[in-house]
Amino acid sequence: MKICVTGGLGHIGSKLIRNLDILSLKTVHLVDNLFTQRYSSFFDLPEKPKFIFHEIDILSSEMVEIIKDSDVVIHLAAITDAESSVSKKTLVGKVNRKGLAYVARLCAKYRKALIFPSTTSVYGSQDSLVDEECTELRPQSPYADSKLEAERYLQRLGKKKNLKFIILRLGTIFGYSIGMRFHTAVNKFIMQAANNQDITVWKTALDQKRPYCDLDDATASINYAINNKIYDREIYNIVTKNYTVKDIIDTIQEYVPDVHISFVDSRIMNQLSYNVDNQKSLKRGFTYRGNLARSIKETVSKLRNVNYSVKKTTEMKVKFLDIAASYKELQREIDSVVRKVLTDGWFILGKNVTQFEEEFAKYCGVKYCIGVGNGMDALELILRAYEIGKRDEVIVPANTYIATVLAVNLVGATPVLVEPDIDSYTIDPAKIESKITKKTKAIIAVHLYGQCANINKLKKICKKHNLALIEDAAQAHGALYFGKRAGSLGDAAGFSFYPGKNLGAYGDGGAVTTNDSKVAEYISIARNYGSEIKYQNSIKGFNTRLDEIQAAILRVKLKHLDKWNKRRVKIANHYLKYINPNKNINFVLPKIAANNNHIWHVFVIRTKKRDQFIEYMTNRGINTLVHYPIPYYQQPAYKELNKQKDDFPLSNQIANEVVSLPIGPHLDESEMRYIVKTVNSFIDRFLQL
Repeated sequence: MKICVTGGLGHIGSKLIRNLDILSLKTVHLVDNLFTQRYSSFFDLPEKPKFIFHEIDILSSEMVEIIKDSDVVIHLAAITDAESSVSKKTLVGKVNRKGLAYVARLCAKYRKALIFPSTTSVYGSQDSLVDEECTELRPQSPYADSKLEAERYLQRLGKKKNLKFIILRLGTIFGYSIGMRFHTAVNKFIMQAANNQDITVWKTALDQKRPYCDLDDATASINYAINNKIYDREIYNIVTKNYTVKDIIDTIQEYVPDVHISFVDSRIMNQLSYNVDNQKSLKRGFTYRGNLARSIKETVSKLRNVNYSVKKTTEMKVKFLDIAASYKELQREIDSVVRKVLTDGWFILGKNVTQFEEEFAKYCGVKYCIGVGNGMDALELILRAYEIGKRDEVIVPANTYIATVLAVNLVGATPVLVEPDIDSYTIDPAKIESKITKKTKAIIAVHLYGQCANINKLKKICKKHNLALIEDAAQAHGALYFGKRAGSLGDAAGFSFYPGKNLGAYGDGGAVTTNDSKVAEYISIARNYGSEIKYQNSIKGFNTRLDEIQAAILRVKLKHLDKWNKRRVKIANHYLKYINPNKNINFVLPKIAANNNHIWHVFVIRTKKRDQFIEYMTNRGINTLVHYPIPYYQQPAYKELNKQKDDFPLSNQIANEVVSLPIGPHLDESEMRYIVKTVNSFIDRFLQL
C-alpha cells in the first residue's frame, strides 16, 4: 500500500508518520510547503516504510502524479489557527477550501480513497450535547467556516463522482509531537506555564466545556479507518473527552504547581460551551486511549527539565483489591490442603465439600448449606426449589448486578424491578407492594455492597402476600442484621465465592444456605444432574457443584473471615471519619443502615464528577472501580426492559455517580492514609463551594 499525507510535517502529521500502523504499507508521500519551517519533523523517521518528501503547495500540478501513485490520501494540509484566521480569510480560503477541493477532485478522478480530518469547531456554540446528525452548525471562525465548506464540498463530490472518503471531526488537539503547534488551548496553556508565564484565559471561560482529542487518538483513528477501509462518506466525531478550561488548568497545575492564571478578552475565546458526542465512532469499533494528564505530563517534560521543574510524583500504587495477598498470608495452609486433595484423588463432591458445607452452615446459623458452582446458580436453584417458573413474577432491586435478574429469567419467570433506598442502596420496602400482583411469588433481597436489606419490613410484606424471601448474599459474607448473619434471614440465601468476595475462592464457587429441608434436598440432588445415587436420576438436574479444591481453600479462609471483615470495618471507619464530604452534596459518603453490621464488601461513594474523580485517582496510582456503570435494564441483553429505564431515576443516578474506593483487608495503613489524603485533595480542588 502507498499513501499520501498532505501537511505531513505538522502537529498531527509529524506524529502520524511515526505511528503508522497500516498493513502492507510500503511508501508514504509527504507533501508540505514548509510555510511553517518544521524541518525537525524529518528527525528520526522510521526506516520503514519508504518516505518520499515533496516540498510543494497542495495546489501544485505535481499533486497529480503523487495521488496517482497513492492508494489513500490523508489530507491534513490546512491553516488551523482559529484566532489568526480572522485576519487571514483569503489565505484560509485558498488553503482550506480550494486545497481540499483540488485534492478531492484528483482522488475522485483516479479512484483513490480520501481521509479528511475536519474539526468539531464546525458545531460552534451549542446548548446541548451534539452529534454528527446536528444540522444547526454555528462555526465561530473563518477556520471553522472553511472546514465546514470543505465537508459539504466532499459530500457533493461523493454523490456526483462516487468519491470514497471519510470525514473525521477532531476535537481540539492536545499532546506532544515533534512538529507540534501551540495556539490551541491545552498546548498554549502548557507553553505559558512551562515558561513561567501567566495562563491567559477569557474571563468567563473557566467553566466552558469543549471537545478535545488526544493526538494519539487522532492518529489512531486515521490508522483505524485505513486498516478497516472505512470510506463510507460518513462523518465521525473523534473526541477523547469534553473538558472544561478549569479541568485543563487544574491538570497542568499538578505538574507546574506554581502556575498563575490571567483573565483576558479575546474575540475567539469568547464562545459558549458545547459538548460533542463520540458514540458513533465507538459503535464503529474505534477505541479511545487518550489521557489528558498523561499528555500534559509528557508535553511539560519536553519543555522543561523534568528533574528540576516538573512536580515529581512519588505516589504509591494502590490496587483496588490485592487478592494475591490473602494467598501469601495463608500460603502454607492453602498449599497443604490443595496438595492433600491432589494426592487423595477425589475431586468432585468429596469430604472437603461436605465439611465446608457443615462449617459454613454453622457460621451462618442455619441447618443446611449446599455447595454449588457459583452465586447465580445458587439463586436459580433456590427459585426452582420453590417451583417458580413461567408466568410467575419475582421482585428484584433495579440497581443490583445482572446475575440476580439472570437467575429469574433462567427459570422462565419475569423480574419486576423496584427502586432502592438511596441511603443504603438496598431495595426500598415502601416501593414493593405497588408492584405485587397475583403472579408474584418471591422477593429477592440483595444485601448490596456488604450490608443487609431491611429484612424485617420485607418479611412482613412476604408474610402478608405469601411470598418466598430469598437473600442474594453474594456480597454479605458475615454481615449481621439484628445480630443474625446474612444467609439466615430469609427462606433461603444464595452466596457467591467469586475471588473478589469477602470470602472468595481461587475460582468460581457458590452455596445455598437454608433451614428448609425440602429446599436443601432438592438443591443437593439438582446440582448433580438430578442424581442422589450414581447413575440414577430422579429429576432433570444440572451440573453445578462446588469444586473440591475450592472447598478446601474456602475452609482455610473461612477461619479468617471475621478477622478480615474487622479490618475492612476499620478502614471504612477511617474513611468515614477523615474524608471530608462536600457541603454541596457533590461527594456523598456511604451510610450504615439501622441494626446493620456492615462488612464493607465495597466502599461506595457518589460524586457527580465521577469521571474526573476516577482520572484524578488513577493519575495518582489509586485504582477504583464502579459498581455498576450500566444498569442491567439498559443493557442490550435486556432490550425488553430498555423502555422502562426512565422509571428508575434513583438507579440511574446511582449508576452515573457511584465509585468504589480500595478497602481490601490487606490494605496497609500508609495506603489507607494516602487514599484519604488524595480524596480530600480532590474535594478541596474540585468540589468545594
